[in-house]
Amino acid sequence: MACTAHVRIIAQEQHPDAELLALRAEFLEAWAAERAAFVAADLASIGNSTPEIDSAHDRCAMLARQMLGHRPVTLEGVKATAMIWGWLHYQSSRPGDYEGGEHGNNTDERASHAVMTFLLRDVAA
Repeated sequence: MACTAHVRIIAQEQHPDAELLALRAEFLEAWAAERAAFVAADLASIGNSTPEIDSAHDRCAMLARQMLGHRPVTLEGVKATAMIWGWLHYQSSRPGDYEGGEHGNNTDERASHAVMTFLLRDVAA
């Protein structure tokens, strides 16, 4: 963690969303660990859980709260924040694959889903 903090300090001088982007990198790792825990558990339903899944989920939730403490000022920062939505609405059981979240039939839900899916289309890249 000390190395991550050092990278954050250096990056902050270079990019207006540096702290948020540093948290994004940690969040991506935590999210991948959560998805891997689901795959390892081979659960039929996302509502099921194991201690490994719970631990990975708690790490994602903590990082999401930290990320929400930063107001994005660039498109990169907006995409980082959008990842929280993607994590909450993730629909694929395959790590590294984003299929978008479920949405209703209301115009506002469909529009917000389209925007968020656009912002997150490169999450798996």
